[in-house]
Amino acid sequence: MASLDEKLALLYPRSVKRGKYHRIFDQIKDITKNYHYVPNFDRYMRERIDEVLSGERDINSKKFDALATAAVVYELYRRDPTYFDFVKPGNVADVAVETFDYLLNQGKAREVYRRLEEFLEKPLSQIPEFQKLVEFIDKYGFTPYKEEISGENSLIRRSLDGNGGIITDGIAAYVKFDEYEGRKYNEKIERDLLPAFAKVIARKTEEYLKKLGY
Repeated sequence: MASLDEKLALLYPRSVKRGKYHRIFDQIKDITKNYHYVPNFDRYMRERIDEVLSGERDINSKKFDALATAAVVYELYRRDPTYFDFVKPGNVADVAVETFDYLLNQGKAREVYRRLEEFLEKPLSQIPEFQKLVEFIDKYGFTPYKEEISGENSLIRRSLDGNGGIITDGIAAYVKFDEYEGRKYNEKIERDLLPAFAKVIARKTEEYLKKLGY
């Protein structure tokens, strides 16, 4: 059975390694309050995930965004292994093809998913805040994007020049490219769904720290 230190090190490896547990409180505050969600499947997502998985950095708001999005990807893939068959050259930007290879074929999304479950000591399927995030991104992000591709609309041409912003483009398709409406849907993720899941992580973090005497 993993120790409390090992549990914390799943998401806060740098602080645990250096014995600076007080810094974890700053990370909790950051992941629950500071968001500007840009869920691009690009090299920055890969770098942020790698920094946590390698033990180089703790989670912060941007890294948590990347980890949560990766976990959403794995949840949808776990439910249906064909879900992301649309991610291929000609349908999404090359950087997104590379990132989904990283997430699924290289197993990074699965590792993120495993770490979150181990940290929370509960299957993510039993975390309502996470499942709400999954359902929202499925319905308003990925599904409209896939439908736009199958309809051979202008989104394909936009995606080829894009940075892997499939969720954002999916929302744009859902709201018929209305910038104001699209921003409201992105803000739903940014101000409601993602912080709600982050608070679940924060509460568990505080539980571990309290048991360690902090």
